[in-house]
Amino acid sequence: MTRDQFETLLPLKVPAVIATCPICGDCIYIDGVDEWYEEGNQMRLDPEMGVSLDCGSAPDIDEGDEDEWHDFMRGHWSTPYIDWLPVQQKVTLWLAAELVEPEMLRYLPTPVTQSAKADAPGREG
Repeated sequence: MTRDQFETLLPLKVPAVIATCPICGDCIYIDGVDEWYEEGNQMRLDPEMGVSLDCGSAPDIDEGDEDEWHDFMRGHWSTPYIDWLPVQQKVTLWLAAELVEPEMLRYLPTPVTQSAKADAPGREG
């Protein structure tokens, strides 16, 4: 799998057994990989670099409710190194383990669209 092929899976819903939002308990999504490289036909993820995560309860920034977005950001991202770093490390290690063997990719969750993300459990509106 190439980087371009992997990026078509994004945002990628993280299984709840792996991790959930440390603030509200909602599902989380991998929005991007901070650093990885290809070795032959396999992707290798640097576990020390991490992944970009987002909470399923994040308001849609395109809807124009700036106050709702700022409230969400203050509540969810006020102390990222305390709240999100352990989750990011766990998800990064999980994804790295999944990508070591190409046949393990069948265990990755189904990619979601933005509309499916908006309909995620625990998300209102």
